[in-house]
Amino acid sequence: MRRFALIVLLSVFASFLGLDGRVAAPAVRAAPAQGALPPEGQILLVRPAGPKSQTFSIDGDGTNLRQITNHTESTSVPTWSPDGERIAFFAYTNPTSTGSFAIFTQDAAGGAATQVTSAPAGDKVAEIHPHWSPRGDKIAYIAWVTLDDGSRYDAHVMNPDGSGDVTLAVDAQPLSWSPD
Repeated sequence: MRRFALIVLLSVFASFLGLDGRVAAPAVRAAPAQGALPPEGQILLVRPAGPKSQTFSIDGDGTNLRQITNHTESTSVPTWSPDGERIAFFAYTNPTSTGSFAIFTQDAAGGAATQVTSAPAGDKVAEIHPHWSPRGDKIAYIAWVTLDDGSRYDAHVMNPDGSGDVTLAVDAQPLSWSPD
């Protein structure tokens, strides 16, 4: 029987649009992980840790809360790699500018996060909502592009190290991998 992990989302993307980097008390929402099978019974969640929100793991019974990230800015929408060894999330890269978000990956055991997306300087692009492929060899994400006359969401896919980034579709969201 296929088991699905839950990602507990304690922040809503809109709460990150403030310029001061603070996160308002968010609503709790659970959603199935995007094709990821985490360590047995583990759930990823985002919660306050000092002045910023960080990613934690917790057992399904509410025990063994463990902070995974210690990022300089608040993290959002974490997701497990299919083997449970890594996580991906998005976070501010410049908290004084709206739209300055990038995708990061990190070992699920902790350690330093690696920024794997980087919009060209001067672009108003927020790279958000990472989703691991079922094999763990790709990460899909949304690039929120701010234009002079509005904004659009573009679907991208890349290797987990950020190389091989390809725009799949313009004006497209949300995205999800098929299980095969």
